[in-house]
Amino acid sequence: MYKMLAFICFVFAGAIIGVKLSDRLRAGRDCCREIHAMLTQICVMIRYRSLDVYEIIRELHTSEVCGNLEFLRNLPDVYEPGTNFHDVWDKAVSEDDLLSGEERSILLSFGSTLGTSDADGQISSAESAIERIRELERIRSEEYSRKGKLYRSVGMLFGTMVGILII
Repeated sequence: MYKMLAFICFVFAGAIIGVKLSDRLRAGRDCCREIHAMLTQICVMIRYRSLDVYEIIRELHTSEVCGNLEFLRNLPDVYEPGTNFHDVWDKAVSEDDLLSGEERSILLSFGSTLGTSDADGQISSAESAIERIRELERIRSEEYSRKGKLYRSVGMLFGTMVGILII
């Protein structure tokens, strides 16, 4: 009886581990999608509304499209004398643990040009970042579709194998 209970526990534990690993891949893909939506939204705000960086951040704070991007919560939406927006951007992006190295690199390079040139320069910088994040999103989507099911299956099989060894 206890061996059967242990078997079931190991199967569930393996399945949960597989699902968690698969969810990590999905979260990476979803993060890329949110960054892509944020950058597209910034392009529109600059092109059609000519907003400055603080107005853009204020709009992004209320936006539901990129609500899961942690670094946005750490950005100021009003000008404070003596603070450099680019330093605050760099610090917020660097401290966001949910971002991978590639996403962080794209955001840091984009943030260094945000608000420093005319509208056309900022739009071209945003479009460049959009292309880079779109490619990263494609890679993450392929990785999730290829490895996600594998992780779930292997987790279940590994749990079953350990459970059988217990019996």
